[in-house]
Amino acid sequence: LRPRRPPAARHVRGRGPRRVRQKMSKQDMARMIGASREMVSKVMRDLEVGGYIVCDNDLITITGA
Repeated sequence: LRPRRPPAARHVRGRGPRRVRQKMSKQDMARMIGASREMVSKVMRDLEVGGYIVCDNDLITITGA
């Protein structure tokens, strides 16, 4: 059984920080990189706490702190 391919994330162009519309679940991201959903959640939380990303609904802003 092959994992299904998750829908592509879309980069929103503009000046300043990069924004990516998240069109996939954390489980889909985990399948893409061969990790657990829990690990994806932990890493994303760590990145958010560190100020590297801001997650708001389906939009991830990469601040590059």
